Amino acid sequence: KKKKKKMLRYVMSEAMRSAYGQGLSTPKRAHRGVWMGKRIATGNRITFSDKRSRRRWVPNVVRKNFYSGILQREVSLKVTARALKTIDKYGGLDAFIMYSKKKLLEDSDVGQELRKEMEGVWEEANGKKWNASVARYLSRKKYIQAWEKEHEDLPEDERPRAPKRLHYLMYDLEAIDVHDTQQKLVSDAMMKNLK
Repeated sequence: KKKKKKMLRYVMSEAMRSAYGQGLSTPKRAHRGVWMGKRIATGNRITFSDKRSRRRWVPNVVRKNFYSGILQREVSLKVTARALKTIDKYGGLDAFIMYSKKKLLEDSDVGQELRKEMEGVWEEANGKKWNASVARYLSRKKYIQAWEKEHEDLPEDERPRAPKRLHYLMYDLEAIDVHDTQQKLVSDAMMKNLK
């Protein structure tokens, strides 16, 4: 009888996994904020006696106000803790929206609308089309040139190599600075930590 119960439980769990995509779901409210791929997970709370009751794991979502230098206004968003960390790493909302890959914002309708609006303002100010991949390349090139200039007085064998991957500290905030608000890229201490 116990074997039958275990087998039935296993079959049911496999059926649920195939039917519901392994217990993950993206709610509609994720489209109204920036969740960055985080989803609601479902599963079981298992007691010591192996009793199971259904439960959910909900992402840590908070409402935050961000100031956009490009749009010249405050933007209120519901973001997950993961998205908040990433926005901080990029150097602010403008850099995150403009430089991030489309995959990060594919679930977020608000994020895509913000990107369109920011790109429109940037294109109007600069008179050319915004291309995020070219901007990422140019940011990295500018960063590496500054890196090489900083280390040119060292002998060839002692000179450190510039990082190959585009690190989040390399994003050029001045390139997206439409209104000349002079945003500093990173502090000298952070530059030293990157080495």
